[in-house]
Amino acid sequence: MTTDELPEQEILADLKALVFGVLVDRTPWAAGAVLGALTQCFKGRTATGRAWDGLDRRVADILSEEVVWHDQNRRTPQQVVLSVEAVVRAELRQEVGGRALYNLFGGRWPSEKAAEVAAKLGMSANEAEKWLFRSPYLEALIQAVYDAVMPPFLDRTVLSFFIASPNEHGFYGFEPGAEPEGIRFVTKSLKKERAEIDGGIALSFERARLDNACDHAFRLYNVSCVATESDGRAVGYIEGYVVQQIGKGRSNAAFFDACDSVNQALANMGDALIKQTGQVHRVLDTGPLLYLIHWEIPADLRGRGLGHRLLTGYLEHLKRSFRGMSTITLEFAPHQFPDPFDMQGPEPVCEAYARAVAKIMTHWQHIGPHRVLGERGRSIPFQIRSNPSHGQQLLTLAKHTMT
Repeated sequence: MTTDELPEQEILADLKALVFGVLVDRTPWAAGAVLGALTQCFKGRTATGRAWDGLDRRVADILSEEVVWHDQNRRTPQQVVLSVEAVVRAELRQEVGGRALYNLFGGRWPSEKAAEVAAKLGMSANEAEKWLFRSPYLEALIQAVYDAVMPPFLDRTVLSFFIASPNEHGFYGFEPGAEPEGIRFVTKSLKKERAEIDGGIALSFERARLDNACDHAFRLYNVSCVATESDGRAVGYIEGYVVQQIGKGRSNAAFFDACDSVNQALANMGDALIKQTGQVHRVLDTGPLLYLIHWEIPADLRGRGLGHRLLTGYLEHLKRSFRGMSTITLEFAPHQFPDPFDMQGPEPVCEAYARAVAKIMTHWQHIGPHRVLGERGRSIPFQIRSNPSHGQQLLTLAKHTMT
């Protein structure tokens, strides 16, 4: 059967099932696509020439407004006038085409179900991926995705995409009961332990050893910790990756390959650390490294010292589990803001973000958690941002406050 003879609804149904199957929880990535579209709108101007505004307006009320959009998808970037809705669709196209379809059909290991759909088309999975980008199915698929993901967003304000509200548990970036970030990857082992800190707070640790491309040279772990009160309420969460070098003098390339084979967050950290140190083995030769990715207390419990106690308890646990740990790397990224944060967004949001980053850095300096690691303990703060000039500014400030 040729592609012309296939029932359109059958292929479209197969594609929808595939895409929605991969993106099981569609809210985070769909919200990211809408945020990307709104950020693009704020970077430009309205069709009448005035600056685009409307942080307190509902998304449903601005979809028809026209803006000057910078189309980066052409060989020569152009400015075009589009409605906000059209910009949202363009961002969804990137997510559906550039993320979902490629992950399903492209690469070295296409999914089994994608291969079955490709077989119906009489193609290999890689051929089907290229063909789908030129077929009418892509537009129909984007329409289906738009219809499925947009309704919950229509009554939200524009501001809610830039600055989140805490969830029902009081957290911005942690959902009690959810898996730690690293557990989603292939693990060689999983270990659970418990401890207690002052105030009768129980700490529940999960340590997962992660499979990586240079397992002979580096061992990578994800270590998460949930703090709970006696009534079972989660009152804190902290998570990080531990990188342990096997032997001495391992190369920058091997270190980056190990990080890159796990996820993008570790790849970003690895790249930043190599650039900042020149030879990363100079850091890892002294002992294991902690990359702290999450540290949060519910909004209503802040200011009571609980965050300090949680961090200290977490580091003491890591000292016992990974002897010789001497370095902490961290990224100052407030959880109520998108990560990475685009500093070319609305000015009030950028100002609020800068204040939140400065507050975290001041708190970190006051606690001095690197001192828990002993006399050789040190912190290497850095900022991975989509705006290089702003990232360098924050990096310089972080270095200054830590010395």
